[in-house]
Amino acid sequence: MWIACDSYGLARLNQGVFTHFSDSDGLPSNQTRCLLEARDGSLWIGSEGGLTRYKDGKFITFTEKNGLGNNAVRAICEDAQGAIRVATMRGLSTLSKQGEISTLNFGIGTTTNSLKSACLDRLGNVWVASNEGLVCEGQTGRVFYGIAEGLPDKVATVICQDHQGLIWVGTYSLSGGRKRHFQADERGRVWGSGQ
Repeated sequence: MWIACDSYGLARLNQGVFTHFSDSDGLPSNQTRCLLEARDGSLWIGSEGGLTRYKDGKFITFTEKNGLGNNAVRAICEDAQGAIRVATMRGLSTLSKQGEISTLNFGIGTTTNSLKSACLDRLGNVWVASNEGLVCEGQTGRVFYGIAEGLPDKVATVICQDHQGLIWVGTYSLSGGRKRHFQADERGRVWGSGQ
């Protein structure tokens, strides 16, 4: 089990033993924000220092210098083709299996580039939560959802899809606090955490 430790790097629990990883071990920042275990078994770490891949005991980091939208990574997901999608504070970056990075920026009139969370739905659409609402980017184009479309607050902080295909969105006004993470389990329940 891997644990993002916010300001203390990364921890791994293996057979009852914790191992701690920090910037002295190769992380670009101890401020880890999100994790993804990819289908190939590699661990992707989002931090204030960029996107890091951990595989075979080695850390490899991708930053703005490599084409990442911003070094502040907020969410990571993997698409059906194995590309890694990364929500940053300046757009949605995609790291292809060939190691090439492209960034999708959201312009005026849709939402800001300051992304909080991202998920891929069953159809391959990318959903992103931001300071200005929610955007679905798919084969048919881009659709924006804000207060006028039914969100209780303009700031969407987290997004996920459950096993029935429903999209769950957390905002600042949900139960009096900011939602930080949603996770759907195999029994169809959606779990959330906040502050």
